Amino acid sequence: MRKCIIFILSLTAALLFCYPKQMIASQNGLVIDEFRTRTLSSSTDEYIVLANYSLVDINLLNYSLIKKTSSGNNYNLVSKFPTISIAPYQKLILGYRDYTGEKDLTYTTSSLADTNNGIILFNNFGKIVDSVTYGEINFAEMEGLPLDDPMPGVSYKRINRLDTDNNFLDFIADIYVKPLDINVDKVLITELMPDPDEGDEWF
Repeated sequence: MRKCIIFILSLTAALLFCYPKQMIASQNGLVIDEFRTRTLSSSTDEYIVLANYSLVDINLLNYSLIKKTSSGNNYNLVSKFPTISIAPYQKLILGYRDYTGEKDLTYTTSSLADTNNGIILFNNFGKIVDSVTYGEINFAEMEGLPLDDPMPGVSYKRINRLDTDNNFLDFIADIYVKPLDINVDKVLITELMPDPDEGDEWF
């Protein structure tokens, strides 16, 4: 009987350990993965991406997302998330009301500043899950060194899911440079047929 009880307890413990379950995000890989504060043509065409790099679903119910200014004031971006889960290695796109791309949720209460700002994600217990800062800003919970103020139209992206708790090491500016066409304003010979067996020569 004792062996049977020990076997049942061991089996239960194994199932609890192996069976995927939702966890508090601060205990796993929920991060701010990407953001953009504006485009060249619009100061409010902005977005924020959250990513789940854990092995379990994360339910964002009652989580919150705020922006923090250099003066220390907090403003709600998302005061409380609805019941929405992010599956393992999936992302959630949050777009401001003027964001022109695809998005999973829209926020309208406040928009990001182009300079000296922080983005902070809180769990449903009010504990900081992740944060990213840029420009001249300093607060106790910030992660390492802030990023440079983003240029218009340039997004910051997390490097290979890296999370060292130092924003300066974890993010890179995603700058697209249009390839230079060396053939612009040139007349080139692209095909030719010299001395064919049949027909005329051409180029």
